[in-house]
Amino acid sequence: NNTIAGTFDGGDHVISNLTVTGTEKRVGLFASTGRGMTIKNVRMNNVNIEGSDYAGAIVGYGLCARLENCHVDGGSITVNVLNNDGGAKAGGIVGYLTAQNVAHLKGSSVKNMTIRAFRDVAGAVGMAQGTACIIDDVLVENVTVIADRYIETYKDNPFPAANAGEVVGRRDSN
Repeated sequence: NNTIAGTFDGGDHVISNLTVTGTEKRVGLFASTGRGMTIKNVRMNNVNIEGSDYAGAIVGYGLCARLENCHVDGGSITVNVLNNDGGAKAGGIVGYLTAQNVAHLKGSSVKNMTIRAFRDVAGAVGMAQGTACIIDDVLVENVTVIADRYIETYKDNPFPAANAGEVVGRRDSN
């Protein structure tokens, strides 16, 4: 539940072979961002991210975050079910992006990845929430998105529908 705030400028340097595995919620280069954090000019190659909810190569849980010129090429993101509402919100860049004031992802790309989650899964953003959550100029190329909603243990449990998409898995205007 630790968050980071301020500005992170990666200077277009490349971060390669980042591996984050386990059963944690909020996983990625930054697990969770504080209100209004800016992340820009980040390049990542060959990521391996695994957790139980809110997973992205760059940000797991983005509260009013601003991401610009962020690029991920190669690897996988896997979100596993650990409880009745887990296993959700996985994206190639951000698992969950919420805008209480404003949040955006722009001028970014995801390529050559496999992203798998129980629900709310996509090439760039698993779930984008809020009317001020803007996704603009985002390229997704050669990405396999898997919404693996059916789990034998939970087959009779009334889960919300699985949501999968090329760029955004689920958009909620609330």
